[in-house]
Parts: sequence; C-alpha cells; structure tokens
Amino acid sequence: MKTFYFKTYTRISFFLFQILLCLPIFAQHAPISSSGDLLFWADYASFARTDSLVYQEIYLQIYCRDFGFEEQNTIQHTRYRIQVTLQDTQGNIPRYYDENGIVIKKLQWEKYLQADIDTDMLDQVAVETIAFQTQPGTYTMQLVLQDLISKKSATCTLPISIPHTPKKLTLSDIQLARRIDTLSTANRPLKNGLWVFPNVTHALSPKEPSLQVYFEIYGLTKGNKHAFDLAYALHDAQNQPVKMYTSTRYKKPGATCAKTEVLALPELIPGSYTLTITVRDVDTGNITTRKKTFTISNPTQPSLSTDPISLDRYYDHIRHIAKKSELDTYKTLSPDEKVAYILKFWKDRDPTPNTPENEFAVEHFRRLNHTDQNFASRPKQKGSDTDKGRVYIRYGPPSDIERNHFGAIGKDHEIWTYEHLNYYQFIFVDRLGDGVLELVHATMPGERFNPHWQEDQIIGDPSNPMAPPSDAFQGGGQTDP
Repeated sequence: MKTFYFKTYTRISFFLFQILLCLPIFAQHAPISSSGDLLFWADYASFARTDSLVYQEIYLQIYCRDFGFEEQNTIQHTRYRIQVTLQDTQGNIPRYYDENGIVIKKLQWEKYLQADIDTDMLDQVAVETIAFQTQPGTYTMQLVLQDLISKKSATCTLPISIPHTPKKLTLSDIQLARRIDTLSTANRPLKNGLWVFPNVTHALSPKEPSLQVYFEIYGLTKGNKHAFDLAYALHDAQNQPVKMYTSTRYKKPGATCAKTEVLALPELIPGSYTLTITVRDVDTGNITTRKKTFTISNPTQPSLSTDPISLDRYYDHIRHIAKKSELDTYKTLSPDEKVAYILKFWKDRDPTPNTPENEFAVEHFRRLNHTDQNFASRPKQKGSDTDKGRVYIRYGPPSDIERNHFGAIGKDHEIWTYEHLNYYQFIFVDRLGDGVLELVHATMPGERFNPHWQEDQIIGDPSNPMAPPSDAFQGGGQTDP
C-alpha cells in the first residue's frame, strides 16, 4: 500500500466526491425476515469467480427461542435443516456447484447446535453462512428453515440478481461483517483466505466504533502506474454527508483485488446510513461505485415528541400495519398517551424483546423508506401513500412481479404474487395514465376484490381515483378479527 501526502489526499477525495454526484449506482438489496413458526433474517452477496460461474453466499441469522431442544446429560441440543432453491422467471432451476466446480444436486444443509443445559436459549442467535457456485441470472430465491426436533418451519422468499463476471472495472456486493480473520475450520467458508463473519441484519449499536466490510474489485487494467484509488463516504437517510474518508492509493495485485476495511465511525444517532465505496483505476481513469445501507439501532427507551406534527407522523408510520381499532384508539388519546401508545405498539411487535434491536421496526421502516424513494406518486403524495406502497409496507416485497405494458386492457398494469403467502395476488393498473398504479383486485382476504377488473378497465372505472385510502381499505389498517 502506498500513501500520499495531505494535498494529494485532498485532491483525490474532492475529485471522487464530485464523481459520486453523477455516477450511476449499482442496485443494493436489504436483508429480509422470515414468515412461519421460526424467526430468521436472510441476506446474500455475489462474487465473481469464472466466466460462467459466480460464487454465491447466503447469510442467515437464526433466533433460537422457538426451537425444540433435547437434553442429554449436561447439554441441550437441536438440529435444523436449511434448504435453498433458485428459480428463474421461466421456472427453470440453475445448476449448483461446490467450490471445486462439482455439480450439487440439491442445496440442503443440516446443522447441529448445542449449549450448556443452564443456558437460556431465549436470547441465543445462530449465524450461518452457506456457499455455492451457480450461473448468473435473475432468480427468485426461497429459503426454508426446519427444526428437525419440533418440526416447526419458516420460509423466506426474495429476488436475487446474480451478475455475469464483469469485463470492466466493477465492484462486487459489499458484505458487512461482525468480524474478519484468517482462522480456518471446516465449517467456515473462506474467501481469498479470509473468514468473514456476516452482519446479517446490517445493524450496529451506537457503541460500536467501526464498520467492517469485505468486497472485491474486478477489471483492473495493466498500465504504467499500476495503481488504483479507493475512497469511502457516509451519508444519512436524507442523503446528507456525514463523513468523507481520506482516499488511499493502492498497488494493483492483478486484474482483481479482495479488500477488507475497518472504518472508524463518528458518533451517529440511531437511524439509517449509507456507505458509498468508489474505486478509480489510475491507469485508465475509469471509476465505479457501489453502496450499502446499514442502521444504527437505539438500545435505550426512545423519547418521542408530543407536538402535533410529530404525533401525526407517528400515526402515518403505523397506518398501514395497525388494526382499525388501534388507529381509532390512537385518535382518542391525549398527546402524552399517544406517545406511550406508540412505544407500546412497537414493543409488542419486537420479536426479540430482550435484545437492543427491534427487527420488526427495522424491516418496517426499511419498507417505508423504499416505497417513498421508488414508487411513483401524485402531487402532495408520497410513495407510501399509494396502493403499491401500502401493499409493499404491509406484506413486504412480492416474490414475483409481472409487468404488462398496455396489453388487452390498454393500460399499464402489474401483477404481484406472494408465493410464501398462499400465492395471493395483487393487481395494479395505471388507470389515469400518470404512472401511478392503483389496486383494482386482490385475492388476499380483506383486500379489494373485483374479479371483473379487466372489464371495468375497458368500459371505464367510475370510482374516484383521488379518494382517500380509508374509503377503499377499511381505514388502511388491518381489520379486526
């Protein structure tokens, strides 16, 4: 590694910061939680290996409190099975290979976990990294976790895009880590001689002084300077800069390079942050950038404001997931009572109440942020105000999206399918032609049901597209049982 003087640092940092403002950013993904009798979180990262195969890692953070444990002498133990299936849009399943390129018929692993008999398993967590090679493509990935003792199970379905081996300067996925070392055991998949213990939920506590990452650089070229520049930046949820790390110049080890970094964190308040990594090939001037979002959790009881704007915002946060009776109750309370009600609302939904992080809240606000940033809306609306936003926030990302431009009904429409929720479907139509898709039919109980939605679109739907969601969705919250 070669380090330059302050003036060089400043020049490179400023140059890369300017480039960040106009570079296209590769898409990033977020961890997702399971549905079923067991709780786990899943994440993944892809790394190039050969022209035809990609090294794929899948990370699971498994909460042990719902597992069945058997006792024997001074220990308690359990066994569980992890199954992974990839399927493309045509229903085809790709071939899987081990690290030596040998075909694997099925992605299935059985794990054994034991602890002292006096250990309280309520707060225990198992973290798994499973690895294989496969062909590039766009897939739906389904993970199934089964407790082999209690027979409980849970599933998690998420879209996954595995890129082709890059021919130009490119960054791999960024893997967030709890720890990185060179210790090797049979149960630890190594990347370039390193064991990377994953941070599956992308969450840190305010007390953690650093952010640890692993990533790979591809497409470095041969040249007289034999060097590349590397820069990091942190931004908050409003895309405001938090910290610009000094750029560093490195000698090229070849066309590819594996990098680890431990970035000192400034004091950060709880919330969402984005790490941006930028690489510049000094010989060609080519630049590539990738982002990764993480959260700083709040380990203490939050303090909420009681001003009218804040109280309306708290209501806005829960309106798509709360029951109608809960929303009605909230409206009748005093400001102080509303604050206490909101705190209890989130606490009651925390799947791991004895840990600092509320995984349910983290996932909910990730969905809320995603809809506001990515879903088209009308003037004075947010993405979370739309039908698509409400469905995404309430049920999560669909396992399949069928996009139809015009077609038989003459209007753009999308069909969302939730395979892990009994294959329920939601159909959205751009009725006004303004890019905002409205829900016209769903097979999910309690949602808008109109099996004749196609005929309605052809003859014209007389309903008011600007009507408030409460008129169509029973107040926007869950109906009471």
